[in-house]
Amino acid sequence: MIRKFIVCVFAIFSLNMYANDGIINGRDDVEFAKALARSGYYELAEDVRQLIQQKGSRQQRKETELLRCLFIKEKAQRQSDPQKKKSAYSEAIECYESRLGSVGGIENAKLKLELADLMVTQAQEIIEESRQKNEKISGVDEILSGAEKRFRDVKGQYDDAGVNVEAKNTSVREKANLRYHSWYGLCRVYYFQGLAGQKGRLEMCSSELEDYMTDYEGLIGSYFAMLLNGLVLHEKGSYGDAIIFYDGVLRPLMNVNHPKAIELSLQACYYQLQTYNKWKRFSRSIQLATDFEKHMASKLNVKLKRENYGQALKLELGKAYVGQGEYSKALEIAEEIASLQTYWGFVARRLLLEWGKLDPTALQNAKNAHLVASGLSSKEQYHEAILAYLKVVKYSKSKEDIAKYGIDAWEKMGQLYWHLGLYQESAMCYEKCAMDRKYGLKKVVEKKVKGKVVQQKISIRAKSAYWGYRGYKEAYKQTKDKYLQKKSNKMRDYLVKKFSNSPYAKNLSYSSADDLERIASSTKDYVKSAKAYEKAAKAYRKVSPQADAFERALVNVGKCYYNAAKKYEQKAKTSSKKPGSFRMNKTSADLYKRAVKEFLGYQKYTKSNRLSDIDLEKKSRRKEATAESFYFLGRSYLRINEVNRGSKYLERLCKEFPEQSDMLAQSTYLLVKSNINAGNLKKAEGFIKRTEDIYGAEGGTSGSAIFRAAAYNLAGRKYYNLAIDADNKYEALKKQDTPDAKALKQAMAKRVQYYTKSSDYLNKWYLYRNNLSINSLDWIASTQVITAKLLKESGKNEESGKMFGSALKLFRKCLSLNNNPQKEKELQEKTAECAIETGNWEQAIYVFYPIFDNDREARKKAGDDQPEDALYLDYLSRILAGLSQQVSYKDTDKLHNFLQTYLSKELQSDIAKHKPQEAADTVFYNEYLRALEIIAKVESSAISDGERQEFANEFKSKKSELSQMTEEEQLDRGIKTLQVVYRDKAIQAINTKLPQNAKGAPGDAGARIKNMCLYLAYDYTSKLLDRLSPYQNPQVRFGNYDNPQWWETKYRQLLILSLRGEGERVKGLIKALRLNQRKMGGPVYQKKFQELSER
Repeated sequence: MIRKFIVCVFAIFSLNMYANDGIINGRDDVEFAKALARSGYYELAEDVRQLIQQKGSRQQRKETELLRCLFIKEKAQRQSDPQKKKSAYSEAIECYESRLGSVGGIENAKLKLELADLMVTQAQEIIEESRQKNEKISGVDEILSGAEKRFRDVKGQYDDAGVNVEAKNTSVREKANLRYHSWYGLCRVYYFQGLAGQKGRLEMCSSELEDYMTDYEGLIGSYFAMLLNGLVLHEKGSYGDAIIFYDGVLRPLMNVNHPKAIELSLQACYYQLQTYNKWKRFSRSIQLATDFEKHMASKLNVKLKRENYGQALKLELGKAYVGQGEYSKALEIAEEIASLQTYWGFVARRLLLEWGKLDPTALQNAKNAHLVASGLSSKEQYHEAILAYLKVVKYSKSKEDIAKYGIDAWEKMGQLYWHLGLYQESAMCYEKCAMDRKYGLKKVVEKKVKGKVVQQKISIRAKSAYWGYRGYKEAYKQTKDKYLQKKSNKMRDYLVKKFSNSPYAKNLSYSSADDLERIASSTKDYVKSAKAYEKAAKAYRKVSPQADAFERALVNVGKCYYNAAKKYEQKAKTSSKKPGSFRMNKTSADLYKRAVKEFLGYQKYTKSNRLSDIDLEKKSRRKEATAESFYFLGRSYLRINEVNRGSKYLERLCKEFPEQSDMLAQSTYLLVKSNINAGNLKKAEGFIKRTEDIYGAEGGTSGSAIFRAAAYNLAGRKYYNLAIDADNKYEALKKQDTPDAKALKQAMAKRVQYYTKSSDYLNKWYLYRNNLSINSLDWIASTQVITAKLLKESGKNEESGKMFGSALKLFRKCLSLNNNPQKEKELQEKTAECAIETGNWEQAIYVFYPIFDNDREARKKAGDDQPEDALYLDYLSRILAGLSQQVSYKDTDKLHNFLQTYLSKELQSDIAKHKPQEAADTVFYNEYLRALEIIAKVESSAISDGERQEFANEFKSKKSELSQMTEEEQLDRGIKTLQVVYRDKAIQAINTKLPQNAKGAPGDAGARIKNMCLYLAYDYTSKLLDRLSPYQNPQVRFGNYDNPQWWETKYRQLLILSLRGEGERVKGLIKALRLNQRKMGGPVYQKKFQELSER
């Protein structure tokens, strides 16, 4: 406590002394903030960061943009609870991602590496926790793929930077280091992907590490690479080889007194112990750990307990003792590490419980039982923790144990019961601490002072009496049991009598006022609720100035008047006979003004009652109360139409209290709304951006989500309306007799700008309100599709693809929510279009082929001469052509059987077009041959000339045989006609070789998919080409072909032929086309056809 006090005083003294001329010396300010964060003083670090933003140099202010990310990262790394650690890592990752777009060049690459390292660390935590619990590893694939992408980006960018990581030239050195770190980072990703079950990744890791060690031999990175290679060999079961690599690091470095060498030595020894334990060489593991610990202590003055990997190493030693059956020694180690508030301390507490089962007497003492209970509590296993704390009470018999463990156990049980909503049980625990003579001792707590752990004694009787009073009071509210009311009064009287000067006694009046406010908020009748709020305001005014909650009470007086005014206003609105005819009544207006007066009074109070710089707890409470007063003062001014004053305080809240995420989001919404209504869209966007700068595009809390969503919705709708106006202006310009090209270009740019802005804001609205209706989702996605098409038309293909991808996700969600059959087809078409534009061919085929097939059948029934819709032919041929070029598929068997079913239906549909009684002799014979040829293509084979001759001879023989009989004779004998015979043979061949809805798939399913796609794609493309005119104006049928769609379709047709292996035929067709059409559709298609002919 003393050490923390000294650091705090020094920090505040430094802040005040140098506030005007650099916080410390104008150079080390940012480093000072980082040092505070790394030491765990996050609030002080944040204060330094804010001062730098206000008074630092331009470069310093730029650096502080990343400090918040660092603070969150440091919190994550110091967090011992795995669940809280995971949450903190996610928040840090979001913070870094939100900053990537603000820097470029080498700084962007460095930030990518920092982000990727953080993602790998988070994945490592999840993997280690899962493996320790023997659970299946999950939830890391997406994290690791994100890290892999960033490492690849940096390595690809600087792969030719060389290996001189210590070059004198700064640029050369920095680029070489980026290659150095990104390559090793990529190896780490492969390793963890291998642990997570991704095939082939461990082999990739080993291969990359060999090259890495060759490039960087002698550098510290090569030692890390050796350790990682050892880990890979360990996972493969090559334990002896792994030990060799670990030894290659441990032996040369264990005598080097340098922080990095010590860290590497600790890691190498830890990994070596892991491998020995896995190898069941426990005696060698124990010998190595014992010798290493002695060596590090005597030669380098390194205590393993103080080092992160040292703690891990000692736990591995404990596992070796368990393997040898020496449980007492293992438990002694677990007990030592479990007392630490670190990640490995958390692991040790779990191991203590696990190993304790091997030796039942080991946990039958207050100290070990308390460690186990603390571990269960930190893992949020509250019921198990309560049972464990009861054992602590049981084993706490001596005064020393009661003071150190017993009192704390009762207090912790009180907290856990309260958390579970069991208020009577909670109160009983607190009553024990407050009134039981046995527990009247002072509680012993351990604190670090000047680097040493010392014991301090503190009394928690007043605190316990207060929470006992609160617990019985809450229990009475639930049950209305008079006994509980008496117990509550007894605890209150005891608190006032015995501890009248304690802040807990002085806070009683605040608790009473708080109860009245809660009654007011739960009262449904508007008038009664308003009067209850006014009563609560008067109660808050009675809170003693000595109470901890005094300043909070001053603010709550104003809040209660604000809420009372709001209730009267709601009553007036419901009483208004005509919609829109409501005007605020005098009662509400007077109460809003009363609220304004209270908030201004509180702010005046804070100015005249300044707090000491070292009174951090009161400063923290004041900061929160001031923020709330700004928020409600701003809202009160807005309610009485003093918009400028209201905006002023809301803006101050956003600027001065960015940590208040919920109030910040609500204030941002109100500022956005008022500025949009006033026609100041740019200023409204500025408030949205400020919030994003602080919390990232998707940061903040769940409580702030609804208001951030509302702000995004307002901005998105405003830009959508502007986009519609821009559309109308553009169309009006186009209709002019002589359109102004410059004006058209400007109008088009406005359309792109407004639709893009609208799409971005509406998408963020969806991200924060993922329970939007299907109509809202459809509208957002449709707006994104319009935007994507405009971006594509403007040549911004990358942005267009991203927008189509975003729309695709939303349309898929629409399909999952839709229960309206009439809307189903429309949504499927939109989904297919987006899937095509983004190259999601598998997704597109599953959605679109059934639409195409159903539409064609409907047209046939209606007697349409052209059963296939031209647009549908275009979509389907593009999808099939895209699928044919994929290297692999997500579910090969499923896709194969899906396509085979439709190909089978297609072929049988072609056969069904002919009627046996009307067809010529050769019609069905030709259909039979065609079916065999297509089946052969699907199977990557061909019908030989000999087979063709056999089929022809068979046909002639059958025809000759039947020609010798009259039709009457054939009917009498039941002999089928030649047409029926070959129709049935064709259908049988199709059903045998291309069965519909097959359950299994052949081993060459991937090749068959490609062949089926190429056949169907060529067929549909050819049909589409027959339907299209090469001229934009079909009435003018001469000159150069000028229809871009015809050229695109023709190119696709020839591309498919090329993919089928008919390259020479393609060259001939292109040559013939070029002779007829010298311009070949313009420069774009000239190039495309040239490249195709050279394939």
